[in-house]
Amino acid sequence: MSAKWTLTVDLDLCVNCHNCVLATKDEHIGNDFPGYSAAQSGAGVDTIRIDKHQRGSGTQVELTYVPRMCSHCDDAPCLKADSTGALRKRADGIVLLDPEKAHAPELETLCPFGMIRRDAGTGAAHLWSFDAHLLDAGWEMPRAVQACPTSALQCAKLDNDALAQRVARDGLEVFPGMEAAKPRVYYRNMQRLTHALVAGTVLQETDGRPDCAAGITVALHEDGKERARTVTNGFGEFAFAEIPPQADRIELRLSTPDGAEKTVPLELSHPHPVEIRL
Repeated sequence: MSAKWTLTVDLDLCVNCHNCVLATKDEHIGNDFPGYSAAQSGAGVDTIRIDKHQRGSGTQVELTYVPRMCSHCDDAPCLKADSTGALRKRADGIVLLDPEKAHAPELETLCPFGMIRRDAGTGAAHLWSFDAHLLDAGWEMPRAVQACPTSALQCAKLDNDALAQRVARDGLEVFPGMEAAKPRVYYRNMQRLTHALVAGTVLQETDGRPDCAAGITVALHEDGKERARTVTNGFGEFAFAEIPPQADRIELRLSTPDGAEKTVPLELSHPHPVEIRL
């Protein structure tokens, strides 16, 4: 099996700088690459976009920035549905949209994940081409990867065995709902999207007034078994960031330095941070 290009996205490292978005626009706005992509106009189209995912609420919120782009799927739905002949998949895994056929009106509907976009200025459809024109000219990576300051985006040309080893080693996952398409874009730390965040504040009375309770041990139990534990910070805050979505019978067990204990059952659908008074 020949090696194919694969992109990995580390959700812990993306900081929403938009360098990947801007570098891709800079490469394609006003620049025609025959056989690869038509020139984009004006502000161009976001063939790479950054989605935002929020966990928590109130004073304890975690934002995750999620780069999305054409995933160059091995079993691409767009290729199956294409009757225009505009789309093709190369032996190295890259899916290209023929710029000569990019004005077909149905093209942007062919990707069920919304990754084929139409330029309002030119009327041409576009997808993120993995900057195939640069790779064919000897570049080692697309501009989006080159421009990422945190190395949240990385790419490599891997055969199936090497890809499987990397997936297992790094805990890589495809975007939820895309499994059947066999995408070549993988995400690391996907639990930031798929798992619940349980966070809260522990308070205690000091001179008759509520005060932050620092140094309190908080253990998270699922079905009676301890899954994780932490200690409240100087503001009395704690957080557990990897609660599986199917988790049931969650409770918190608190232990104070003087030996007092408190158990608090949880509802994962609770919309606000937990406030616990000792």
